Amino acid sequence: MSCTHTFKGEGDHMKCSKCGYVREFSKTSIKPKILVIGLIISVMVVGAILTFSYFPKI
Repeated sequence: MSCTHTFKGEGDHMKCSKCGYVREFSKTSIKPKILVIGLIISVMVVGAILTFSYFPKI
């Protein structure tokens, strides 16, 4: 017997309203990754600017 699941979202998981099957999903948001990468790039850029301003090319 197979159920064509009709899922209803309940917080961090979905539950079938017919048979009660629970489908959990852990979707990792992409926004924190973008923020971390942006932060690293900005720190590197600022560090490079400060380095070249203190130690000009000989």
